[in-house]
Amino acid sequence: MNKQFSRGAATFNTLVLYALLGVSASASGLFLSFFGAFFLDGAFGIVVLIAGLSLTVWRWRSALIRAASVEGKSLSASDYPWLHRIVCKACASAQTQPVTDIVLVTDYGIALVEVPGIAWRRKRTLVIGIELMQSVDARTFAVAVQHAVTSAKGRIGSVGWLSRQLGALTLIDACLARTGWDAALSRRLRGQLQRHVAQCNGLMRQHVLSVDNMVARAGRSALVARSIARMAVQERILTEAIWPNFWARADIEASPSYLPHAGIRVAVELPTRTELHCAFARVLADAPDETRPTPCLRERLDGLGERGAFLDEETRQPSAASVLFAGHYATVLAEFDRQWLAENQATWTERYASRKADLVQPRQVRPTQHQTLERLARARAKQQAMSANAVGASAPRMPEVTDNFAYAQRWVSTVVSSDPHTEFAG
Repeated sequence: MNKQFSRGAATFNTLVLYALLGVSASASGLFLSFFGAFFLDGAFGIVVLIAGLSLTVWRWRSALIRAASVEGKSLSASDYPWLHRIVCKACASAQTQPVTDIVLVTDYGIALVEVPGIAWRRKRTLVIGIELMQSVDARTFAVAVQHAVTSAKGRIGSVGWLSRQLGALTLIDACLARTGWDAALSRRLRGQLQRHVAQCNGLMRQHVLSVDNMVARAGRSALVARSIARMAVQERILTEAIWPNFWARADIEASPSYLPHAGIRVAVELPTRTELHCAFARVLADAPDETRPTPCLRERLDGLGERGAFLDEETRQPSAASVLFAGHYATVLAEFDRQWLAENQATWTERYASRKADLVQPRQVRPTQHQTLERLARARAKQQAMSANAVGASAPRMPEVTDNFAYAQRWVSTVVSSDPHTEFAG
């Protein structure tokens, strides 16, 4: 396991990574700066040096802007007022800056993303997975929003600040990896970034547990514990049952008979109370994993003092998506299903073709007349050889059989003559 950072070391290493990524964002800018500083004299050299530095800063600023633009469906306040009301209430309760944008993505989870900016206003984007909104009720979703906003709270040097920067660095790294050769130098830092994230796992695990208690103090501990348990159970059902069963249909269907997000809308209503409690028991049995930034469910419930917190209501509550999207729910599902189909149709078709090829029996080739005659001749010769061997093997055993038969006759005669009660007919 990697050696874990302290908070001070993690803060310093985060700032160093930002500086290295910024410097290495433009290979062409660095080349111009080096060329102007060492090979050109006078005013022209200074101009080339300034141009190279300006190009580097411009490339770094562009990378930050692209990283801050999360790909997904932007949810405006005019179309989704109830969703924005929940988010604004969570920001006010956490006493933090308001969220500037809400983006819906294809995933299960929720996080607040804030990428630093250069000469532009920083964006605070709340990224929400549509699968989460389809799987839990509105009250559980409100607790998830409160947890995400509270976990990103904090000034520079705090664990909340580190949590925000880890997400931002991951987005920046992915953005630079998709650019051309000009950002080739920054890709050398990918291993350093991965090690940095791994060495911050201990801090992030403690931070999640502390945020759980902060949210519980603002509300009710039992409600927060039940919400955490429900989100974990629904995620386990999605990953172990719903998605595997959906992809299993690719073995028998050339194209999906239904699309996934429309199917999830129905599938989340199917599990019975017994199945939900069994899934809760499986999630609760997960052992702690120090290599993950998030504690397991058992650790989080123990931290709240609510081990048996998962109690399902007698009446199933409607999903957060159906309540907060209202009349836009069907439109949102259709849009995400079209996006999923465009991205996964080729994979589905390839899997179906591969499975169909495995089921097709190889074609049997009819033998020619010459091959049939040869096979019959070999079979006849083999039969004759077996008959000859059988006769030869039985000939030496005939005297032995005769002796055994004579011995049996003598034994029967002795037994019969020694029994006075034996009578023979005739």
